[in-house]
This record gives sequence, structure tokens and C-alpha cells, in this order.
Amino acid sequence: MGKNVYKVDLKLKIMKIKDLQIEDEYFVIDHDKPVLDLARMITETGIPDAVVMKDGKPVGVVDDFDIVSKLVAENKDPTSTPVSEIMHAPPYVNPETDIERLRQIFDEMDPSIVPVIDNEGQLLGVATLFDVLSAEKKPRFKLFGGK
Repeated sequence: MGKNVYKVDLKLKIMKIKDLQIEDEYFVIDHDKPVLDLARMITETGIPDAVVMKDGKPVGVVDDFDIVSKLVAENKDPTSTPVSEIMHAPPYVNPETDIERLRQIFDEMDPSIVPVIDNEGQLLGVATLFDVLSAEKKPRFKLFGGK
């Protein structure tokens, strides 16, 4: 082994949700509120996604497309249909979840948002596909054994 032999030490960094700088806007709505309340909140805030809550804990997510596809298209009454009837429940993630798992959730289930919860099931925030794509633009390895 001569002077021209170099050792490259590539260390792949597994990014976790806690490594992201998430600043996504969302609002929460109680599971038994009528869809009309949800529609009004979407209109007032301009935010198309909400986390559905029951007894202070997230039980699902809902967005403007859910209103169209599960309420309007099925000719349901927005004043008497609860949000829980049109919500969907993607898996929740926590700050220690790998970004790759988050990407898998978006690829397989196509949710608009994924709730991020703590170990007690309390809502910490939401993650979006944009958060995943932003993380993938960052370098994921370090050369020559750096931290």
C-alpha cells in the first residue's frame, strides 16, 4: 500500500423526525363536530388539513378532499355528519421515527399530514411530504469519520 491509497469512511446518518425543522400549520377539530364546522375552519384559516381529536388525543386526520370525496360525492348532510365519518387514520409517528418510515407512509397511504405524537399519545405537531423531501436534499453522510 503506497502513498496513493486512501481510506474513505462513509457513515450514513439515519435522519429522524426530530432532526427536521418542521413548521407546518394545521388545526385540530373534535371528532364529533359537524363537517360544516370543519369546512368553515378551512375557509377561515386557509389551511386544508386538520388533526381530528377525541378526549385530547389525535384519532385521525381530515382534509378538504375528504369533504369532497366522502361528504359531497355521497350526498351527506354537512350539518349532521360528524368529522369522524370522513376522517382517515394514517399511522402516527414520533420524534424518533426514521424519515424513511415517514416517506413510506406518504408513498403507501398518501395522507396530507401525519400526526407526530409523544410517548403518551399527545400531539406534538404534524409532518408533511414536503418535510420528507426537504430532508432528502440535505447531505446524509459524512466523509472521513467526522461527527
